[in-house]
Amino acid sequence: MNERIYKLATEAGAYCETYLHGGDPNPPILDNMDLEKFAELIVRECEQVSLQSSHRDDDMGAIIARNIKDHFGVEE
Repeated sequence: MNERIYKLATEAGAYCETYLHGGDPNPPILDNMDLEKFAELIVRECEQVSLQSSHRDDDMGAIIARNIKDHFGVEE
């Protein structure tokens, strides 16, 4: 996993002591993570990546972004 995934996991409450203290770059994610929050953060990140290629509200990037959120049931 890349650093962004660990940042999202941390935002969702994961405790990654080894990673956060400069150890192994691929430690297991440990206790206390809110999996629903983690999934929501990943969906929102995917939405943002899609929107970066969007120039209008009705172009393919924007449509894909809305479809991603709708598919996973993520509210505004």
